[in-house]
Amino acid sequence: MQTESSWLYSVGQNLLSNAVWYLLAFGGTAVLAYLKKRHSAWLSPILSGVAGGTLLTAILIANSGRYSQPLTSGLILVSALAFSAFLLNAARKLDSDGRIASASPRDAQISSACPFEWVHGIAQSQAQEIQPWIHVESEVFVEVDLFRERPYLDLRFLVRNGSVYRVSLTELSGTLRYANVAMDVDPRWIGNHLSLGAGETNDGVIRVTLKDREDVLRILNLQSAFSFANIQARIETQPETAVKDFSFAGTADDKFIREKYPKLNIEILDAVVRGHHNFDKAWEPDQLIGSVFNLKLRLLNERERQLDVKQFSLVGSQSLSGTIVAEEGDIYEGRSIQKNVSVSEGPKLDNLYSTRCIRPRMPLEGWLQFLVPGKPPGEICNPNPSFGNLVVLDAAGEEHSVGVPPPRRGE
Repeated sequence: MQTESSWLYSVGQNLLSNAVWYLLAFGGTAVLAYLKKRHSAWLSPILSGVAGGTLLTAILIANSGRYSQPLTSGLILVSALAFSAFLLNAARKLDSDGRIASASPRDAQISSACPFEWVHGIAQSQAQEIQPWIHVESEVFVEVDLFRERPYLDLRFLVRNGSVYRVSLTELSGTLRYANVAMDVDPRWIGNHLSLGAGETNDGVIRVTLKDREDVLRILNLQSAFSFANIQARIETQPETAVKDFSFAGTADDKFIREKYPKLNIEILDAVVRGHHNFDKAWEPDQLIGSVFNLKLRLLNERERQLDVKQFSLVGSQSLSGTIVAEEGDIYEGRSIQKNVSVSEGPKLDNLYSTRCIRPRMPLEGWLQFLVPGKPPGEICNPNPSFGNLVVLDAAGEEHSVGVPPPRRGE
């Protein structure tokens, strides 16, 4: 009877002991849940060590002889095994979760990061202001026709795309500047618009059609440079960015225009001045009313088309003020006024004014005569100041000019 009572006491003691173990286990679970959020590398090895120590302690206690009943020893071993398994499982999960938690802020970012992450910042910056990344490398004239119904200039632009986007320069607008004047034009791409991949260089041709005939004459009569700063193209990108305009912001000289349309070649072969007298005023001491100024010329039209002359004139400087138009009709070496009539004197000269058509590459020689009022030959023959310019105005309104040297005194 006493033996049975001792056994029951031993079992009750063991159950109470196990209950304590389970309370510790549940409490440990709560502690582990908290520590899991604040995991550090030392927690997992400690749990594994406690589990191993618990199992070893249970085996030693079960074999110590303190508990004589096999059932009691078995219960102790089972409880120890269960608790050890619980600790080992918690350590394993904690270790696994810790690795994931420690890796997520850095390693996960590295594993999922774009290999071209460095480009994203550049792309965002260029999306705001892409114009500085597009450069005009060169601009040259490729064709010009200023005498058709719709005169135009064709220009080839070499453009480099320094951005990370694919860029297309599409719709054109703006004005063309020449001699500091903004000319109204209609710019259009010839063929397809210009398209450039990232880092690519390509060229395209723009036809600039002039709308005002006065602008054509400005180009032909003045030597200056062209400015394309006011000609703009719409920028379209892939991927899409905010729509912006690109300025071609370049210049080109007029050398191509001069080579395409060379001025009339005017060579002065002789320049002679004689007095112009009014013999009806014989009773007056001064019968000299001016000078008769004769120019012998050779003209050469180096263009492909015929040049029609509208007017020959002298544009004076210090020795000759104002503009004097050449005499038409028959001309002679000298002239005077007798009985209110203009009388020709000396041999007849071949008047170039009667030849209004100058054919391509056919030299033409002749004379021009100008009556210079109020200027005696002595003043005109002064070698110091520049005498002026001979200006040939053609039917299109273009001017061709050459400087006139001081003339010699005729007999």
